[in-house]
Amino acid sequence: MYAIHHGAEVIYDVDDRNALVDPQQGVPHSDVSSSGKPDVFRFHSDESAIVHNPYPCFGAPGVVWPRGFPLNKVQLVDSSTCSSEGAMDSQVIGVVQALANHDPDVDAIYRMTYPPGGLPFSFVAEDSSKAETRNLRAVPASAFTPYNAQATLHFQVAFWGLLLPTTVDGRVSDTWRSYFTQALLPAVGAVAAFSPGWVEQVGNPRNYLADFKAEFPLYQRSGALVEFLLQYRDLVSNASALPLEIEALAVAMYEYGIVEDEDVALMQAWLEDLRDAGYAFPEYDMQHQSTAAGVARQQHTSVDEKLPALQIGRGQPSPGELPRVLLVVAILSARPERRNAIRSTWSAWGDERVELRFFTEAPAENNPDAESITAALEEEMALHQDVVLMDIDSGMNFALKLVWAMQWMSHRWMFNFFLRLDDDYFLCLGRLLHELETTFKTTQEPPKIYAGHITCGRSGNTRIDEAYMLLSTSLVTRVLSTTDLMCGGHGGVTAGWWFTPGNPLNEAGDVTWVHDPRLDHSGRALKQESADNVCKTHMGLHKIYPDTMTEVWNKSQAYDDNDHGVSLLHYITDQSCKHVPAGVSQSTFNRDHAQPCETFTGNTKIHCGAGGC
Repeated sequence: MYAIHHGAEVIYDVDDRNALVDPQQGVPHSDVSSSGKPDVFRFHSDESAIVHNPYPCFGAPGVVWPRGFPLNKVQLVDSSTCSSEGAMDSQVIGVVQALANHDPDVDAIYRMTYPPGGLPFSFVAEDSSKAETRNLRAVPASAFTPYNAQATLHFQVAFWGLLLPTTVDGRVSDTWRSYFTQALLPAVGAVAAFSPGWVEQVGNPRNYLADFKAEFPLYQRSGALVEFLLQYRDLVSNASALPLEIEALAVAMYEYGIVEDEDVALMQAWLEDLRDAGYAFPEYDMQHQSTAAGVARQQHTSVDEKLPALQIGRGQPSPGELPRVLLVVAILSARPERRNAIRSTWSAWGDERVELRFFTEAPAENNPDAESITAALEEEMALHQDVVLMDIDSGMNFALKLVWAMQWMSHRWMFNFFLRLDDDYFLCLGRLLHELETTFKTTQEPPKIYAGHITCGRSGNTRIDEAYMLLSTSLVTRVLSTTDLMCGGHGGVTAGWWFTPGNPLNEAGDVTWVHDPRLDHSGRALKQESADNVCKTHMGLHKIYPDTMTEVWNKSQAYDDNDHGVSLLHYITDQSCKHVPAGVSQSTFNRDHAQPCETFTGNTKIHCGAGGC
């Protein structure tokens, strides 16, 4: 751990494999004070480039990038623009990253695939006579650049950003630290900067495949993390309590799945240690924080809608505005083979308008295979980053799981529609997204839609089947902001009771029940017709298992959602059940083990159908 003494001005964080190129000169730039210097240049970057790759600008050969740089941005010209905006303004230097010659900090993908002559190499600027190629160059104000822990200077204004996460691999930890720190540096009027190499790294032979496995979170999550942090910058607003902002961001990193809760506790202890050591946290800089957040403001409009008062499940809602998407999809799934089938088929129709997650729970402790199931789940979660482990007991408590998924999604996104789906549904996602856009654009006020396949039970037991349940956000808000919310064993029965006219969540009778006849709920469609282009006639097919799902997907890719521009409200006149307005009666709901959601116990054994549990 770092020893931070009162009055310290700079801390040199260095790896023991890095030797100074010129020991007589010592560590360059260590005298750069918090006042800023006119000979510090800033990389120029287009505002659309949210990350910047400085390596080509310092003479790296060919296509090369720092470890932790989002792979989908490597080939983008805008992400490695080398022109400068001139001398830096009054912002101060928070962190300086020295490039390392001979064996620079690149990831395992580069090390395993670079062309002959790619390693080792030294950074040699094309025109070393120009001052901007020899001096510090700051990261663009609107961008992020990963820096490492191999040869880095940290100045007083950024001492709080020294802490390395401990719940991730060392090949990931310093990158996550760099992104975390850069999210808050603009709030104190500071920037990160890069310097030509003053160290040479000659390390021991590495196991590149082992490095690749360790770095996998970087490859999979860096891009999404940067987008999240760019938006988060716009939320930082507490001018007098930077430690609170640092702690809040640590919590957000945990809730986003980047680090574990142990790192939140470690950050809290670190902040307390800084205070005890006499460290004076820098003051908030409104001018420069506003500038850095400009891109996020341009891309995300303000939202008048308030977050619901969340009551069930873990975590707290993030402050301020959340990223907005059209649709969130919560798939209840205990079967990895079904999740894999969805990942490789219809979920590929998704785009930036949709966020999809699989919700499952940990195996019971008395399950003889609990250890192997847990290990497989952990591996799947690390690989795909789309599985959410609910802290809910298994059993007949599907309504509670529905609420839990609503809350988890609401913590992370503002959305227009919420879809609860079974894992044996083939969804025509492209068609659905297009129609939801149409629905949203053709209504004068936010819709109040409760949609899916209406099950026509006896009077007092008519509901949307929970295998496909689509709710507009206004109804999700009602659910999550209701005190003393009641749950039954089944999500469908519970939601049907919630939204029956006159009941607590539909007292005014303003909820629109929508039966979509294009949902093949019975699973009979493929027995009666060909699987060719099922999305021409259907919105979804139920009871589709992995082998059939692949077949349907392979025959459905010719679908063009531009052919279907109708609104879901087009179907409200479909009188599928004569007693739709009656909905679910109190007596039917009571028979479904109705209890307060906060204290619900689902001890009833789940009945498993032909598809298994």
